[in-house]
Amino acid sequence: MSTNRLWVSFLIIVLVEGWLSECCWDEERDALLHLKAQFHHSPSDWVDGSDCCLWENVECNNTTKRVSKLVLSESYAYLSDFHVFKALESLDLSYNNIAGFVQSKGNERLSWPSSLEVLDLSFNSLRNDSVSSFSDLKCLKQLNLRNNELEGYLNISGKYDK
Repeated sequence: MSTNRLWVSFLIIVLVEGWLSECCWDEERDALLHLKAQFHHSPSDWVDGSDCCLWENVECNNTTKRVSKLVLSESYAYLSDFHVFKALESLDLSYNNIAGFVQSKGNERLSWPSSLEVLDLSFNSLRNDSVSSFSDLKCLKQLNLRNNELEGYLNISGKYDK
């Protein structure tokens, strides 16, 4: 395939997926609304039918309209699978007592999108048995585990080591 055809194909995909889209992706808005139902302090601007890219604590990629950043600090909401957010790069789940959620789920692991670069899990009372899912975070550049109950250290790749 020629270079020109590749560029045209790429531009069509970008146009269809992003610039022609008026708001965020339906599956991501639905997942956010599911989270909202669990919030301790519910954001008032998270309303079904509205553009989730304009919501408080939500940022989207300007081109694709996919959610790229979520700040769910002190929301006390739990979603075990963040894979619906295909372009999520930054996630703040600080102050959420995630340790209690992870322990109540037994052997289930939290599931992260492969695009995640920044993850804040500070102040969650996490223990060593709660962090096995970090090995899936191949793009992770910053991991905040401050004020948890962990023994060991983080190596340069962001994976938790005993």
